[in-house]
Amino acid sequence: MTPIITEILTKTAAELLADVLKTRVNTVLDWFKEQFVVSLEIRNTDEAFEWVEFWIDSLPYAKNSRRLLLTTFKGDKENGFESRIFLTPAPGHHIFYYKDNIIWLNRNTSEGSGKSEDYSSFLKPKESFHITLLGRSQKTIQNLVDDIQETAKELLKQKPKFYTSVFGSWYDRHDINDKPIDSVILPEQIENKMIEDLKWFFDSSDWYKERGIPYRRGYLFYGIPGSGKSSLAMALAGEMGLSLYMLNLNAAHMSDDRLLDMIHSVKDKSIILFEDIDIVQPKRQSATKENDDKVSLSGLLNVIDGPSAREGCVIIMTTNYKERLDQALIRAGRADVSLEFTYATAQQIHRFYKRFFEDDATASLERLEALRNGTDYSMADIQQKLIENRTDHEGFLQSLQT
Repeated sequence: MTPIITEILTKTAAELLADVLKTRVNTVLDWFKEQFVVSLEIRNTDEAFEWVEFWIDSLPYAKNSRRLLLTTFKGDKENGFESRIFLTPAPGHHIFYYKDNIIWLNRNTSEGSGKSEDYSSFLKPKESFHITLLGRSQKTIQNLVDDIQETAKELLKQKPKFYTSVFGSWYDRHDINDKPIDSVILPEQIENKMIEDLKWFFDSSDWYKERGIPYRRGYLFYGIPGSGKSSLAMALAGEMGLSLYMLNLNAAHMSDDRLLDMIHSVKDKSIILFEDIDIVQPKRQSATKENDDKVSLSGLLNVIDGPSAREGCVIIMTTNYKERLDQALIRAGRADVSLEFTYATAQQIHRFYKRFFEDDATASLERLEALRNGTDYSMADIQQKLIENRTDHEGFLQSLQT
């Protein structure tokens, strides 16, 4: 056998042996992980991702790590929580010691899958934490989760959020203001009746369950533009301490499937606001790709009370054109309560006027009615007149004649 052949055979044998050893080692490692390791993945599409950032920031490891990522947390000054900056481990692998256990933490960041339906990547990269530790039961990881949640507990005491839909994902706009419900001026104290109804609903989950009724409640706010429909929804959320999710059903990248995914990602005990619900119409038989990217009536009905419908939340639908709505959308069980919003009544104008000018508001209800002389104004119109004449209450009164 020539030296060249001998060298080739030796090298081949060595490579084969290395492959065998590598396979054996991987098999042993896989067996070890299966038997003695538990792991947990947390994605930034879930609010628990923020909890993990709070927890890591509290650890000694975060103070000593030299590969860092800066994260800001928007606080709530009124409740004593200042905005803060967190320095958390940067994307990559990290190993640290925590409560007699070694933690392997991998922070992954990606720009999205590249698929056309992955709209959330337009807003921010996809991120996830992958936490691994020694253990043989879920109790090991559950204890860690309890610690993470407890650490974040104080920071989680923040106001409910106002979310809007952007590219088929929820976007946190700002905190819900806890202004009093009577900041929205409606006829016959309708706002207080709404509060009573909402309180009853959120306290009645057992009542629904005992009677076999789906735990859902729907409201239809209809009437002229600028009459306070969306304002009431926002005020109800503030008064009740609920997050508000506002959906534009005509937005780009909104489809039946995307709508269903978004509704199921809403936090429990929240308000979902469908604005301008009249834009949704049944799909035609000759559906095009453009039509497929729109929410259909059947898709909307499915998320309201179909087999996949969300329970435990309130749905508010608004429209300026009730007559355009399909009757299937507003039947009992989908729109349990319907409220009509009309032009401002004399009582509404007078209440708004007195709130705006306080002690200077000396005009009587009868004078306001005489000045208006039957002219119809929306509440948005009245608000604009009050702002324009904010230092001249007499000027406001005269503006009612024009």
